[in-house]
Amino acid sequence: MSLPPPQIILFGDSLIEQSFSVERHGVGAALANAYARRADVLNRGLSGYNSNWLLDHYLETILGAYASANIIMWIILVGANDACLPGFVHHVPVSQFKENLEKMIVAIQRQHKCKVLVLSPPPIDKRLLESHGPRGGADRDLGVTRSYASAAKEVVEVGKWNSVGFLDFYELLWEELKNEGLIAGNDLNLVKEYLTDGLHLGPKGYELMYDTIMKKIKQDWPEICPEGLSMTAPWWGDLQDGRVKQHDEL
Repeated sequence: MSLPPPQIILFGDSLIEQSFSVERHGVGAALANAYARRADVLNRGLSGYNSNWLLDHYLETILGAYASANIIMWIILVGANDACLPGFVHHVPVSQFKENLEKMIVAIQRQHKCKVLVLSPPPIDKRLLESHGPRGGADRDLGVTRSYASAAKEVVEVGKWNSVGFLDFYELLWEELKNEGLIAGNDLNLVKEYLTDGLHLGPKGYELMYDTIMKKIKQDWPEICPEGLSMTAPWWGDLQDGRVKQHDEL
C-alpha cells in the first residue's frame, strides 16, 4: 500500500496564518510553490494564539486529523504572543513557554517520525507598533522578545533532539535590519518591507525566512528538499512517450 502524498505543516500564530499572503510574499506560499507536485504545504497558524492556547486547544486536533498522514516536516513558529509583557492577556512566562515548546516537539515526534524545524520569533519595531499596534506598543519590549527567541534556541539545543533543527530568525532579521541601517534609521517605509506594523512580517521579512528555511533543509536534510522528493504524479512527457506503465500492467 503506497503512502499518501508527503505533507509539510506550518504551525504557530499569526506569523504562520499570514504566511500564504501573496502581497507579502508569504513563506507558506513560497514553500508551496517550491514543493509543488512533491509535497502539500499546510497552513495551521492561528492569529492571536500563544503557546498555551496552541498546546491546549489546537495541537491535538491537528495530530488527530493527520494521524495517518505522511508528514515529512513540521515548522513551528511560536513565541511572538507569549512575549507580551506581564499583565497583558497573551503573556506566557518564559519558563512556561519553554515547557510548552518542548511538549509540542515531543507530541509531534511521538506520532510522526518527521523533521521538526523550530524558528524563533522575529524582533519587533517599537516605532511602528506605537503607530500601528492595537495597544500602541505598550504590551511589547524588544529585549523581552529577544529572551523568548533565546529560550526557543535553548529548548532545541539542550534537548539534543533527533531530527529537530533550529533557525534563529530573530538574529537573522536583526542582522538584516542592522546591515540595511534600519535599526536607528528614520526610513520606516523600508522597515515596513520587513515588519509591516512592527510585529508582522512584510515581503522582505518573509523572503528572508523562506531563503533561510530552504538553505537549512538543503544543508541538513537534503532528502526532503524538493529535488530530493519524487513527483506525486508522473511528468506528462513520460506519459506521452509510453514510459509509464498503464494501470492494467501494474
